[in-house]
Amino acid sequence: MTWIIAAVLMQAPTLENRVDAFLRGDAGARETLLKLGTQAIRPLQKARDKSPEKVDNLVLEIKKGAAYPKTTKAPDALEVKCKLQLSNQKPADVIVYLQEFTGAALVCDRFDPADLKAPTVDITGDEVSVRQALDQLCRATGLDYGFFHNVIVVGKPERLWPAGKTAAAFGPPAVERQHRTPDDDKTFEHLRKMKVNLDFQNATVKGMSDYLKELSGITFEVDDPEGKPIPIYRVKDLSVIDATALAAQICNLDFIIKEGKVVVGTRAEIEKKLADKK
Repeated sequence: MTWIIAAVLMQAPTLENRVDAFLRGDAGARETLLKLGTQAIRPLQKARDKSPEKVDNLVLEIKKGAAYPKTTKAPDALEVKCKLQLSNQKPADVIVYLQEFTGAALVCDRFDPADLKAPTVDITGDEVSVRQALDQLCRATGLDYGFFHNVIVVGKPERLWPAGKTAAAFGPPAVERQHRTPDDDKTFEHLRKMKVNLDFQNATVKGMSDYLKELSGITFEVDDPEGKPIPIYRVKDLSVIDATALAAQICNLDFIIKEGKVVVGTRAEIEKKLADKK
């Protein structure tokens, strides 16, 4: 019986097999890759040279399907075009330029420049869409992008689309899974409806939270052991909930609302608080 099971498993198509079948025009393989979701993104990108347009379109479809929240309008910014004459530019500088000249909601995750395939990129053209610019940026540096908290997040693929059972860095914050009291729910709704414009560079979550406290009148308790800054954090018309979730997840933190306060801490600490409240 064991050898029969082993034989069946050996015959089961791998993810790479499904990607190859998709590139050959197999509609069933395409549907399977869509169902696999973000797990298919990196294998697809590895095969991109075989059919760039076909792979790029499917990857974008998967990213849109994995967007959080589902109602986000962030992908719409990909179609905005502008003139670009960027030479020898760092990824963060390209993102700042795209923000300023297209209005696209873009945020950089933290990454070590030493991890990049190339430290700088050249992007030129009279009618370059945000999508084209980001695709060029990511192919040159090894970064990638996804749609989280109503912005486009640019970061390392292993944080956006981790393999196996590793949790992605970005997605629903703990406060979304929390069993909130009526009072805590009022605080949540207040912060969800309140929109903010933020422009920080190398600010910590604590520094940003102090600013949000002044704007919202809600207390923020932050436990950030690393205290590492967010390189560039520019957002417009973003809810305080989204702004907090985005900053927290960039710094490997999470948050809940407790007794009318926003409590920010490490993911492990917040998960423990959630478990204690069940």
